[in-house]
Amino acid sequence: MPSVTVVLSASLDAVLKQMAASHGRSVESVVNTALGQYFAWRDYCGSNSAIRIGDIELDPARRPVRKNSVPIRLTPIEFALLHYLMLHAGFAMAHARILGAV
Repeated sequence: MPSVTVVLSASLDAVLKQMAASHGRSVESVVNTALGQYFAWRDYCGSNSAIRIGDIELDPARRPVRKNSVPIRLTPIEFALLHYLMLHAGFAMAHARILGAV
């Protein structure tokens, strides 16, 4: 994992210390675990493997989209939006975050 410097507010530091102590861990190990999960998630989100949710399949490498095995034509912006939403399925997203990503 890359070297990262994390600056915490006093209140967040107190919460992390309390949570880490209740699990018998150090704040550093809790932060390292969170960062490791974030970097793994970030790398996963850049993945070019096909995504299937319900009857919709999207292949970011070749760019086809299918619904019930029927090809669907999308504009580049529509494709980027669908890809982003499928990668983050189940997560609440702010409008500004979606626009910034697409």
